[in-house]
Amino acid sequence: MSDRGSSRTPFNLSAKLPADIVVVIFLSALSTVIFLVPVVDSVLLRVILAVPFLIFLPGYAIVGAFFPRKADTDPEHSNQNEPSSNPLNRGIGTLERITLSVGVSVVVVPLAGLVLDMVLPRLEPVSVSLSVTGITTIAAIVAAGRRSALPKGERFRVSFGHWINEIKRPGSTTEALANLTVVLGAVLLISSFAYAMIVPMHEFTEFYLLSEDESGNLTASDYPREFTRGESKQLYVGISNHELESLDYTVVVTLQQISVEDSRVLAEDELNRFEMGVADGETRHRRHSVNPTMEGDRLRLVYLLYSRTPPANPTVDNAYRHIHLWINVSASSPS
Repeated sequence: MSDRGSSRTPFNLSAKLPADIVVVIFLSALSTVIFLVPVVDSVLLRVILAVPFLIFLPGYAIVGAFFPRKADTDPEHSNQNEPSSNPLNRGIGTLERITLSVGVSVVVVPLAGLVLDMVLPRLEPVSVSLSVTGITTIAAIVAAGRRSALPKGERFRVSFGHWINEIKRPGSTTEALANLTVVLGAVLLISSFAYAMIVPMHEFTEFYLLSEDESGNLTASDYPREFTRGESKQLYVGISNHELESLDYTVVVTLQQISVEDSRVLAEDELNRFEMGVADGETRHRRHSVNPTMEGDRLRLVYLLYSRTPPANPTVDNAYRHIHLWINVSASSPS
């Protein structure tokens, strides 16, 4: 009895899921587990496992949902003269399916990240992975349902022998090279996105110095440059924490006399030291007094930042961050 005469609905999941759909759902779930349970410590290995998930699976599932039929050039389908005005009812070839899968992934994955970045306070690998897995799974289920609603002879199925024959057919070399170029470009694009998502390159701390203007506003300009020994002036230290965890920073303030010839430190006094606890994603400012203890021109006022306990001898070389300000300190006025 022909499959064509059987009663079918536009969407049917009563049949067993196709093998390729099962593999897509399984690999998507596995990739998500890699992010949720960091059992894989190697960044390179995580990238290798994640790239196929980002570069191919979402697009493959979505293309499968839109094009459930096998290629029109398939011998089993070429004798079935059923013209249709709906382009989504036609089948597509192997090279076209692969190229579309990668191309759709290139659009869907960054778009999912963009939407999450607008609705979430911070874009995390786990949230991107969960959203892409959800999109892939839903599209895979739709693809399985649409495919099962077709007669068996018209359903797309993974057949490596047929793929090889299609690639070998006359005239396919130019098409294959063009599609391969597109695929390789997309691979590089999505691989960069995957690496940026997995490797926490955005972990950093902003460290800066501010002064107060006549209106009482903080500004990164008009710093006091002329000091008198024994008289203090106010400055502000700013810290923005983007380290994905709360940190107790230590700021060490020193005044240095620098050699003009070779920039060696000739003399140094520690003026101040204080701690600042800053939560992840928080910015804090701390007002402090600068009271120079030595006189001279072009003295270097140095701020050293440490995210852990400072060493016994704090220097620019062992600080996590550092900033400096050149000042002149004159002798105190006689009373």
